[in-house]
Amino acid sequence: MGQGAGAVLAAAARPATLLPMHLPTPTLLTARLRLRPFAQGDADAIHALQSNARVMRYWDAPPWTDPAQAQAFLAACLQMQVEGSGARFAIETLAEGAFIGWCAMFRWNPVHASLGIGYCLDEPAWGHGYTTEAVRAMLHWAFSTLALNRVEAELDTRNAASARVLEKLGFEREGLRREDCVVNGEVSDSWIYGLLRRDWQALSLAQGPAAAPVGSGCDAGASRRLALVSLVVHRYDDAIAFYRDRLGFDLVEDTRLSEHKRWVVVRPQGVSSAGVLLAQAATPEQASVVGRQTGGRVFLFLDTDDLDRDYRLYRSKGVVFVREPSNMPYGRVAVFKDLYGNLWDLIQPVASISSVNR
Repeated sequence: MGQGAGAVLAAAARPATLLPMHLPTPTLLTARLRLRPFAQGDADAIHALQSNARVMRYWDAPPWTDPAQAQAFLAACLQMQVEGSGARFAIETLAEGAFIGWCAMFRWNPVHASLGIGYCLDEPAWGHGYTTEAVRAMLHWAFSTLALNRVEAELDTRNAASARVLEKLGFEREGLRREDCVVNGEVSDSWIYGLLRRDWQALSLAQGPAAAPVGSGCDAGASRRLALVSLVVHRYDDAIAFYRDRLGFDLVEDTRLSEHKRWVVVRPQGVSSAGVLLAQAATPEQASVVGRQTGGRVFLFLDTDDLDRDYRLYRSKGVVFVREPSNMPYGRVAVFKDLYGNLWDLIQPVASISSVNR
């Protein structure tokens, strides 16, 4: 694996029955980098990276020789999203927009709350702290988005630079896998590194908000954030259909916990903010509050950069508005109700209106 190249094999291998869940790859920003989903236009860049023998020196496979390998890589990125098994991020500099490598989380196992990570950066990016910055942002998103407890990484024991990256991020060296990798006849050993949620939380508190990605929701001086809001529903699938198909929310997770209970999380598309936990009523008392958790007051607030666009879109999908769009001192607002009658404010803040009108 090249400098800054991390694990390609990790996460629990114990068998588990998992339900498919869509896991869209978000765009994450740091002080110097943008982590984004891969696109078809990245084929040449990823092929050039993975065919560089110096970059691939400590990888668990030889350098690429066939452009078709890039297409297979990109297809796998989409497959990971569809299966909900992980996410691959293209890494580019904010200043120049230059592609400098990639990082990934994979083999997400919600039963064991574990996944693996890997990363690979190009030679010009070595020695600038980009790997640590990118992987920290990915881990922040993973721990914030998933019910994740353990992250595992595996690397060639000769790759001292990658070991330093993991140790700076709080990983502990847990073991040695002897002679587990053979590339072009060369046999090598691998270190196993692990990071637990409590280790990550302790490190994040020690480093402070500066360690969090830009736009991650960590304001100066804060060490907590709102993760989920519970919404009581009659049936999981009816609620998923409304929020995903009518409002366009992402179905972040749908994991079966028992015969009658699932962990279902939705959130507005393409963001890593607080999500909505769809909780199916399990008792008559819980069922009695479906649709009126706030006693008829507006319950939830959805910001948009274009209210009139979303108003027309939602109306076309059958969403019922109980208050037409109007201008308020804090922005342009309309009120709609979900399938159970819970009221939502759809708001275009004043700042967004000003930027649209420029």
